[in-house]
Amino acid sequence: MGPSRDAALLTAIAAELQEHPTEDGTVADVLDRAVALLPPADHASLTVRRRHVGWDTAGATSALAVRADELQYALEEGPCVEAYAAADRRTSDRVADDPRWPRWGPAADDLGVRSVLSIGLEARGERVGSLNLYAGTPAGFADPAVAELARLYAVHASYALHSAHRREGLESAIATRHVIGLAQGVLMERFGLDQERSFALLQRLSSTHNRKLRDICEELVRTGDTPGLAAGPDTGPDTGPDTGPD
Repeated sequence: MGPSRDAALLTAIAAELQEHPTEDGTVADVLDRAVALLPPADHASLTVRRRHVGWDTAGATSALAVRADELQYALEEGPCVEAYAAADRRTSDRVADDPRWPRWGPAADDLGVRSVLSIGLEARGERVGSLNLYAGTPAGFADPAVAELARLYAVHASYALHSAHRREGLESAIATRHVIGLAQGVLMERFGLDQERSFALLQRLSSTHNRKLRDICEELVRTGDTPGLAAGPDTGPDTGPDTGPD
């Protein structure tokens, strides 16, 4: 495959990666195409760093790839965590003998991983993840042409994943605001609350029941139930409705 053909193929792939309606669909397509585009890769995965969770595999083409990732998280060493942290590339022709990862390398070799290429993904100044390619043969990514094609593909994958994440986050935020507004409307009509007091009541219900605000609102809109409020919305002296003098 020559440079001009590579460029045309990557341009077509980049456009197709943007077509998925969900973030999960984009992740799956990015990984499937990586294995198809780069024949040395037998398995692929995407490592991300989630708030309050830590390292996580957002998607993988096989159970072996998931296990190879999880070993790195547990041992706190390996190419994918380093590539993510540095937004750079980490490769090894023989993981079993690589001195950089004295614990992960032999463990990965036991799984059947002989060589690896991990590329940190970044788009618009934000970390996106680490694309991890695992090969069952030594020196699977030693060919400079393969490494360069992987690098170019990673650039397109970064922007596709970033766009999918932002799009899904925006859609989720819009949906959340919408359902909160509907729930406020239910409370305002039922208890004569204003907008500020109805929102304070929803927050109190979320805290009392230890549930997400969106879940409380969705249930209220769906069922019309306001558990614990049969006697009225006791939202405290500053937010409760005016019941008049005793």
